[in-house]
Amino acid sequence: MNYIIMIIVGTIILLSGVSAAMYYAYASKSNTDKADAGPIHREGLLASVFTLSKDNETMTVLKKYYHSDQNSQNYVIQPARTLNGPLWLFDSFPKEKKMIVVPSLQDIEDSMDIAEKYSVDVIAYDIEHWQDTPAAEQKNISNSIMEGAALVHASGYQFGVTPDAQFLVEAHQEIDWREVDLLVMQLQRYSADTGQFLSYTQQIGNHVKRVNPEIELYVQLSFRFTNADEMIEAIEAAKEHVDGFLIAYLPSTNNDSCLPYCNPAALDRVLSRIQVLNRMN
Repeated sequence: MNYIIMIIVGTIILLSGVSAAMYYAYASKSNTDKADAGPIHREGLLASVFTLSKDNETMTVLKKYYHSDQNSQNYVIQPARTLNGPLWLFDSFPKEKKMIVVPSLQDIEDSMDIAEKYSVDVIAYDIEHWQDTPAAEQKNISNSIMEGAALVHASGYQFGVTPDAQFLVEAHQEIDWREVDLLVMQLQRYSADTGQFLSYTQQIGNHVKRVNPEIELYVQLSFRFTNADEMIEAIEAAKEHVDGFLIAYLPSTNNDSCLPYCNPAALDRVLSRIQVLNRMN
């Protein structure tokens, strides 16, 4: 009888131990998931401008925001279409961090001389559903990004990607973000609906940061889809979930690339609001 009682007691203790272990494992996972979904802790909210404009009014706004007399963590960006001519943005802001954005693997290779000349920090692969990215590269975005990462890292630069919204939403779980140093989430087409914009920003951003906590995470906004007030509303909603914002300001390109109220004053309002948010942190 005593032997049977000892077996029963031992079984109860064993089961209690298993239950406790399962509880603590579940609790640990829950806490980890909550941490992944939390706000990003950073020293300041970053902002960079993607533009082809070099008129006096636009340059005055950029000089007000980019600090040409001191080092900054914001990127000055030269897109592929400007690399064959004078790089006026790099020349105007020599102390800022610099990024080249190109649409193909061949363009990555072709940009290396300029990257060396201007001490570029990031070479970003702008892989999209368009004619500038070869169809073969579009077929497997994950493999193409890995090829781009290998090319850029082998030359000593940081590697960024700026996939369009369709690629990003459909394939963000397939990409090895450990090989990517900077991601610009092109979610601007959703920014007029703040709820949807924030949902995608959190969903994709949380996954990417979970895989690579060190990645720089930007979300893009564009005057093609939103005016200054709507853009500021989107910034306010997403500011705790990204490291910074990339503002696309392209009034001098295609007719549909900028809303009628897209002008230097509107750009100034958006950048000034980001500065205010930084002072409030």
